[in-house]
Amino acid sequence: SDVHVPGTYPYGGVTKLWTVDFIAVSNECSQCGTCAEVCPVGAVDAENSRLIDIEKCITCCACIKNCPQSARSMKPGLVKDASVRLHTLYSQRKEPECFI
Repeated sequence: SDVHVPGTYPYGGVTKLWTVDFIAVSNECSQCGTCAEVCPVGAVDAENSRLIDIEKCITCCACIKNCPQSARSMKPGLVKDASVRLHTLYSQRKEPECFI
C-alpha cells in the first residue's frame, strides 16, 4: 500500500506581494538602461526601460536603487497594501512540518 508522508512537497512557490505594476517611472528617466542591466530576472525591457514585465518582477527594487536619475519609485500606498497582504497571509502561526 502507499505510504503517506506529511509535508508540502513539492514546494508551492513564492506568493507575490503585488499583482500590479508597483513601480512609477517619472519624466526624469533618460532611458540609460541601468535598470535593465541590474534587474536580476530581466523584468525591465532593455529597449524601453520604462516597461516592466510584472510577471517576471520579483519586487527586489534593484531598478529603483540603481537609477542614476532617481526616476523610479514605488507608487504611493503600496507599502501599506503589502503590509495588509502580509498580515492576511502570514499572521496565523503554522506548525513546522519536519520528518526524517
